[in-house]
Amino acid sequence: MADEPSQSVECKPEPEPEPAVGVPQSTCVPKAPEPLRSETVWMPYGDIVLQAELTQFRVNRDILALQSSVFRDMFLVPQPADAPTVDGCPLVHLADDKANEWELLLDLLYDPYISETELTLSSIEVMLSLGRKYDMAKLWKHAVFCIRCDFPKDKSKFDMIQSNVDMPKNISNEAGSEVVLLNLADTHGIRTSIPTLALECLKKYSMLKHYVWLELDNESVIPVDDCSAGDCDADRGKIHRAVMRGRPGERYLLLETWDQLNCNNFVCPPCADAAEERWKADRVVVWGNLPGWFGLPKWKELKDDVQ
Repeated sequence: MADEPSQSVECKPEPEPEPAVGVPQSTCVPKAPEPLRSETVWMPYGDIVLQAELTQFRVNRDILALQSSVFRDMFLVPQPADAPTVDGCPLVHLADDKANEWELLLDLLYDPYISETELTLSSIEVMLSLGRKYDMAKLWKHAVFCIRCDFPKDKSKFDMIQSNVDMPKNISNEAGSEVVLLNLADTHGIRTSIPTLALECLKKYSMLKHYVWLELDNESVIPVDDCSAGDCDADRGKIHRAVMRGRPGERYLLLETWDQLNCNNFVCPPCADAAEERWKADRVVVWGNLPGWFGLPKWKELKDDVQ
């Protein structure tokens, strides 16, 4: 017996050109691929099947209705008797949605304790995009909350994050996450986080020179009149290099606290005290001007587009 073909096909007569008399002709057209059940989200007691791309998810409509006004309203509409079903459950096609995004979203809905640890960047993206599309207010607001906490508008909170590297974060630190989060903040109207996110991008991908008193030809702060070393004007460049060269993973140490710079040993104590005082004063000014660098209003006038 001949082997069965590896791909299911159906044969249809080819309309043109007309086949020669006595010579049958046909063309084999592959069948459309069949949808597959999700390996992770297929609930045995689910009462509705969602399909994104070619992946089907069997879930409970109560969970969807609880989180989404769009699904809640949809379930109130009577369905026709001949509506498509899968295993006796109504089938809902999710137009233009990606299967991997729905898998992430359903994982969050069925296992909310995932959000007690750092959320992945992909999870934040899905919570914002699908949360907005299907009016999942709680999910969407939690993603906004995570961004606001990790990239605050309040200077004291910003300093606390900067000075405590072990402080738990809401969003995992992944390669290029600052750029992605900056775009998300802009897209979803989280404007109060744009300045600090943009600052993180600039620190890693650009160069800013705000502290001219550290330049090699500027002696307005160092050396001081009672300089005890006598050559701090030459060593001032060490502080400049520390700020501009940064540390691994951060090219420029802009808006770092003076203690984080660890520059006291570069110059004599009187010059170090003067540099610290000037650095702290400049940080206050620079922080106040930060939104303006990106064409935004001042901090007091800057408001989120969302509540």
